[in-house]
Amino acid sequence: MTDRLEREAEPAMAALMEPVRRLVANAGSLQEIRDGLYSLYADMPSEQLAVVMRRAIAAAALAGRADVAEGE
Repeated sequence: MTDRLEREAEPAMAALMEPVRRLVANAGSLQEIRDGLYSLYADMPSEQLAVVMRRAIAAAALAGRADVAEGE
């Protein structure tokens, strides 16, 4: 289950992280990174990641309930 969620989240995470990596690589100061992150945030695609995160949270909750039911 976690492998599947990881595969599903990978494209969304890559889309979120690549602009951040470029920003950090090209920034001349921490202030440039901070300001750049503020400007990137509005443009980051989050819908796909939100779907995967909801599934992951639901899976974690169910796994926790199963552990409790099994006495772990």
